[in-house]
Amino acid sequence: MNYITLDATYNRYSKIANTFGSAIVLFLALGYPIQCAVPLFLKVSSTPVNAAFRVLIALSSLVVIARLPFSLKKVSKGTFLLLLLWFIYSCRLFVDVSLRGIEFGNGRYSTFFMYSMAFANCFLPVIAVAAAAPYIQIKQFLKWAFIFAFVSNIIIFVSFFTTNGITMALMSTRGALGDDDPSEAMINPITISFYGMLLAVLALSKLLFDAPASMKGKLGMFICVMIGVANVLLGASRGPFLSLILSVFILFYFKLRMSRNTVSMVLKSGLVVFLLLGAMLISGVGSKIFSDDVFLFYRLTHFFDNVANGEKEDRDYEYASAWDQFSNHPVIGDKYVTDHSHIYPHNVFLELLMSLGVVGGILFLLILFEVAVKAGYASRHRLHRHIALLLILLGYFLLSMTSGGVFITPGLWILLALFFEIKHTSFNESLN
Repeated sequence: MNYITLDATYNRYSKIANTFGSAIVLFLALGYPIQCAVPLFLKVSSTPVNAAFRVLIALSSLVVIARLPFSLKKVSKGTFLLLLLWFIYSCRLFVDVSLRGIEFGNGRYSTFFMYSMAFANCFLPVIAVAAAAPYIQIKQFLKWAFIFAFVSNIIIFVSFFTTNGITMALMSTRGALGDDDPSEAMINPITISFYGMLLAVLALSKLLFDAPASMKGKLGMFICVMIGVANVLLGASRGPFLSLILSVFILFYFKLRMSRNTVSMVLKSGLVVFLLLGAMLISGVGSKIFSDDVFLFYRLTHFFDNVANGEKEDRDYEYASAWDQFSNHPVIGDKYVTDHSHIYPHNVFLELLMSLGVVGGILFLLILFEVAVKAGYASRHRLHRHIALLLILLGYFLLSMTSGGVFITPGLWILLALFFEIKHTSFNESLN
């Protein structure tokens, strides 16, 4: 087969991958507020919209699987482990739901909800993204990832402030959209903070590594960082805030590694931090942020106080229940829900131990090891775009350790498949 034939084949596959494969990743990992926009602004039920969305994702996944070549012999170790984990988990879910009659949330959620979340939003898309990823150009993907994160944050920002007005008093509570009860809201506080973190990280990454040439463009990226941070504070969720802090350190570390003039980079970074802190203190915002007036910091300080005093949150009981179930059934696991409240334990690793035993735990750890191997390669070769993709994945991983569930956090599995299979070199470079 000559280069012209190869190039034509690649272009045909690339169009399918970029249209359907990229859309699957973008909507599942970076577009939930966009999905919620119609029911949110029209004030209608989100259930039929969400159901239709899952059907469309499943159909898009089937298109990719049918049209792109895919073989388990050619996938990376990480993808193979990921698919194996999901095959075993799917068997567990089918046995528990269809044969044992175990209900999720004591019957609050239908069988369609669970199966569509697990298979339409997770398992099928993982296969599709693994097939599409080798044809997706990472630069183009990150451009669209930034656009999706920006639009998602604007939807949150505009919806929140048109409902409540613009005032610093909003920082004194947890923001939520779509319901008075934050835990039942269409866009809950964790989602608001998490999407704020995603935008801030992507904008900061572009500012450090792919900054626009014009000052207006750089200022625009800086404003996007501020919008993201504002949504982190509005949601007042601790996990996304800590993810943001960790991501900022990682980004500056890689910027220092890639900088030709390290001293100049350190001085510029110090100047930016100094100006930000000075502006905060002059405006009076600083005194509010580092006090109980901002609910995020109130929650952080009280969390550490509760830990010191031995007080527990509800998710601590979920953790304990999941661990007890694993301890009693360590080989093949117990079931897919906790005994405490019949939902997920808000920690994917504990959930896999609980539902699949040591097999699930070992597979998950092996997957994380493969992520570390890929991250090490990206670090050694200074692939800053892969680092940006890794930071989105890191955000989802940390979210899954404190708030997510196996079939509740599809972004984690989708981004794992993308990170494992996306190429480090372009197609033309590989031909050469």
